Amino acid sequence: MRKLKETMLLGDNVERVLEYFNYYKIKRVSKNEVRCAIDSDGNPTAIRIKLNENLSSTDFVRNINGDIITLIMSNRNLKFKEVINGIKEVLGLSDFQYHKSDVTFLTIFKSIDKKKEISKKIELDVYPEQILDDYSKQWNMKFLNDNISIDVQKEFGIGFDDETQRITIPWRDFEGEICGIMGRSNIDNVENKYLPIIPFKKSGTLYGFSENYLELCDNNIFIGESEKFVLQLKTMGYSNAVALGGDSLSDVQIEELLTLNPKNLIFCYDEGLNPKVINSNFEKIKRHLAFKNIGIYLIYDKNNKYLKNKCSPSDLGKEIWEKVKRECVLKIKI
Repeated sequence: MRKLKETMLLGDNVERVLEYFNYYKIKRVSKNEVRCAIDSDGNPTAIRIKLNENLSSTDFVRNINGDIITLIMSNRNLKFKEVINGIKEVLGLSDFQYHKSDVTFLTIFKSIDKKKEISKKIELDVYPEQILDDYSKQWNMKFLNDNISIDVQKEFGIGFDDETQRITIPWRDFEGEICGIMGRSNIDNVENKYLPIIPFKKSGTLYGFSENYLELCDNNIFIGESEKFVLQLKTMGYSNAVALGGDSLSDVQIEELLTLNPKNLIFCYDEGLNPKVINSNFEKIKRHLAFKNIGIYLIYDKNNKYLKNKCSPSDLGKEIWEKVKRECVLKIKI
């Protein structure tokens, strides 16, 4: 997502994107701001797009705040991928010349006498939607019993692989393209409950990022470990959640979270996670938060009042989730 936004900031690309999605009276009023109207009769200053790294956007008339992507999604009633594909079309960005989902970023490490820039790269292959046709499109009773509704299972493309006898969980990259599929055993008494059916590097993306994008921007973001965390919260009515696919947080994931201009990041690790892992993740975040006013919080049930036996904060249903979210939140000093 960061790479796409950087491309939109070049030249008059923002204006071209707005024109493509049928905005009117588009005008760059300063080097840092574009204004436009939603239709031909609209107020030419009603919509503002700031030319910052997040492309922060506001529709003053309809009280919409977010970035240029959520603005278009809301104004035009489009899905995330429809907007992304439209932007790539107008800017001439094909999967071959642009995508194959190279995630690149620079991390700045400060030493006493110099700054050292280290470039890191995570490559994710991407696959057409038709790859999901290889699996049964059926909701799963195990997930239903785990407080994941049928509608949410359908929304996230949950299926079943007859060959491996595993529940299929599609993962998408930051632009909504399928980049891998995890398989969850349909029974619990196995050594490896989760195995990749189409392997990929989880550290290069976040589960739920594209599906929940509209509610993630300019909002509090709940960050859990597994896919079930996102699916369970979605069932409860929370669409502002993503999952790491494990307990470690990568620099790429942090960078992409920051493109959402979050108010607060609330980490919801499974009960019993080694504090060293948590502290390591927070130290990593610290390197990225210079001059950013973002709160960092941790769900921590100190006395195991609610969370036991390595439970995720979302595992025990909405009533317990609400209590944990209200009573067990620690502010982390960064």
